[in-house]
Amino acid sequence: MNQKEKVWWVSATVLSLAGFAFFAGLGMRGLFDRLTGRPMNAASVLNGYPRVASADPRVGAEPDMRPRELYLEVLRKLQLYYVETLPSDTQLAYGSVDAMLNSLKDPNTRLLSKAEADALQSASTGEFPGLGAVLTIKQHQRTDKSNERLITVVSVIPGGPAEKAGLLAGDRITEVDGHWVAPAHISYRVLTQLTDSLGPQDYRPRDPSEEPEEVKPDPERDKQKKEADEARARWKNATDMSAAMKALLGEEKGEHELTIERGKPAKVSKVKVTLGTTTVPLVSSRKLNDSTGYLKVLALSAGSLQQAGDVLGEFQKSGVKNLVLDLRGSPGGSLEAARDLAGMLMGDGKFAVLKQRDAKRQLVDQPMLVKGASVRFKPASLSILVDSGTSSSAEVLAAALRENLGAKLVGATTFGDGTEQELVRLDNGSGISITRAKMLTSKGEDFDGKGLKADVTPQGDPLDAAVKALAQANRPAVAVRG
Repeated sequence: MNQKEKVWWVSATVLSLAGFAFFAGLGMRGLFDRLTGRPMNAASVLNGYPRVASADPRVGAEPDMRPRELYLEVLRKLQLYYVETLPSDTQLAYGSVDAMLNSLKDPNTRLLSKAEADALQSASTGEFPGLGAVLTIKQHQRTDKSNERLITVVSVIPGGPAEKAGLLAGDRITEVDGHWVAPAHISYRVLTQLTDSLGPQDYRPRDPSEEPEEVKPDPERDKQKKEADEARARWKNATDMSAAMKALLGEEKGEHELTIERGKPAKVSKVKVTLGTTTVPLVSSRKLNDSTGYLKVLALSAGSLQQAGDVLGEFQKSGVKNLVLDLRGSPGGSLEAARDLAGMLMGDGKFAVLKQRDAKRQLVDQPMLVKGASVRFKPASLSILVDSGTSSSAEVLAAALRENLGAKLVGATTFGDGTEQELVRLDNGSGISITRAKMLTSKGEDFDGKGLKADVTPQGDPLDAAVKALAQANRPAVAVRG
């Protein structure tokens, strides 16, 4: 091969490598933009590439595969070709299930660690490990209109670490011990660290003998590079959402620093909490005067229903006529327990409406009816204390008593969780939370994401306001039958 041919082959090789670097760089930049939510440069000649790399495949673009077949095929390919040591089968399966549930875009349908599943069940007995608060994953809209999944406080348990630290219902936990709680699976860390918004692909190939060209400052490019560096650093230092929930709701003790967002626009603060186990009574009661009783129900379960029934029975015997029902800070619980408690007060009637799938997977409205319980207490007047920590089935209970008995809601707008979840335990102790129905009030009001507005906003002591509201509460004559 003569000298001229050698020069030609070297030049062709250099140009080929440069072209490959250019297209690969643009592709990785597109993937990075998809992960970080930053819009891609409109001038890019590969605007379609991010859709190829997207985690959301286009519907109908490929023939359907059964989930089991697809999973096993990918697993076999990994076992055959993957260069590094594979994680355990359990860890791989968790990652697959987590991604599958996340694709539903329903934060309430998700994979739960054993600690989180245990915490949900222990709440029905009055034990709240870890933070001493009921937590959930909730979509929160940012100022740029994007939605982000965040750990959200549903209710704060009296006397627990969360209350001592000053946490409130609705607070969002964004960092634990300085580690950002990533809203997506932590495996995305690797992708963000492999990409760069600036690199050799942004410049033309240069001959080694060529004089260096002066690069003019580009503020926009510098800004993008800074944002990319910050995003990579954030992901590198992030923690899994499941790991954060496990730490906050587990049995391990110790001090932790939490970064909290509160309100809109968000105010950010840092608080220190010492985790432990908080044990509280599910039901408490007393007589406020000869004719008025007070009943507080923290969590709705078979145990709290039995205790509440005993209290109402004693009120009936002792001549109590009026009732203040305190549902402040109640995260709800069993929808059946809420229905049965309503039955003790209102007799037969419609308790709620459930939007759910029938046997043919058709979405139907299913009325949920109550029947008078063996223990009956017919309040001449009823008021209900609620706040931003009143959630889920506790909200349905409050709405049913307002719509059927004319009860007054006293306090603040409730949390606004109008969905019912089923906790399905897995063999290793973890679980899956599945949204099985949407809950509407007995009159069909949808309160999900909005909450129930109180009828009375107290200016002073809420309990005093609830007692005064008893005079304004009028029960419909047709509310109690039989």
